[in-house]
Amino acid sequence: MQQIKFYIIKGGVFFVIMFLLFNGNTFAQSKFTEKTSDILFSHYNVSKYDTNYVQRPEKKFIASFQPEISSVGITIANKDNEVDFENPLNTKIGVNFSFYGFNIGYKFKIRNTEKENKDFCIKYNGRSFGLGIDFCTAYDLSGEISIGDTLKVKIKNSGLDVKIFQLSSYYVWNNKKFAYPAAFDKSLIQMKKCGSMLFGATYTSAWAKKCDSSGVQKIDLQCAGLGAGYGYNFVTKKKKLLLHISAIPMFLFYEEKGFETDGIYHKMKYSQPEVTISGCFAMIYNFGKRYFFSIDSSRYMTIVGYENNIGTTFSRQFSKISFGARF
Repeated sequence: MQQIKFYIIKGGVFFVIMFLLFNGNTFAQSKFTEKTSDILFSHYNVSKYDTNYVQRPEKKFIASFQPEISSVGITIANKDNEVDFENPLNTKIGVNFSFYGFNIGYKFKIRNTEKENKDFCIKYNGRSFGLGIDFCTAYDLSGEISIGDTLKVKIKNSGLDVKIFQLSSYYVWNNKKFAYPAAFDKSLIQMKKCGSMLFGATYTSAWAKKCDSSGVQKIDLQCAGLGAGYGYNFVTKKKKLLLHISAIPMFLFYEEKGFETDGIYHKMKYSQPEVTISGCFAMIYNFGKRYFFSIDSSRYMTIVGYENNIGTTFSRQFSKISFGARF
């Protein structure tokens, strides 16, 4: 409990520092601050979108409190049996600040396992295009083995370790009317319901490894994919509620995969249609023009086939709640 309090106190200090830096209308500004504000303001007001559908919020500064949970999983299955592991990585609390459309945030871990799970993620959600970099390592996963239709066995502390790295990007075709950032960083407001074709590209590198008395067993994967999907923002008439949903399936055009047993590596060939699927959901409710509450979740899965009709899925998920205000 003392650790959580310490995080909250540090977060409060960070909030005060950021507020003093950014609220130039309240505090005395230096010439440097005024010049910086002018540059940011010119960037912020460049209107390359249809203002009947997309607008900037009246307030330029956004502050929010954000609890977040992330998880990682792997599923190995054939037509009869399935091994499914998906473990929480880290639980975090943090604060995020947006000023003239630029974002900065800080999060604190409040839950760790005995072995230090690691995750690192940077995302840029732009109106026309976006970019994401994600890296995670999870140790000693727990899960379930399904044998046939009837027998299910729970497994804890399996000794299975997983590592995933992904680089992803998207492009919004109808970016003058469809505001992707409205659902996530709130730097834009969707005024009318609208959808758009989305084009995506991804590169994934992943492996799963188990070490026990029988030796080391490992499967690994490197792949790249391209695809197209769709996103939609639904907005109520009073503009209080926004619902976002999007999905982009990306078919793999490059892959290298294999498995290792007893120090011998076996390279696997293409065996079935293989794909990376990226999906997002978000809900925002506005209390007037200043305060808002939001929930968003994103998940991606890379599904590949190995020989003997064995399929493997690496998955990653983020879920976040935000309580925020505009100033």
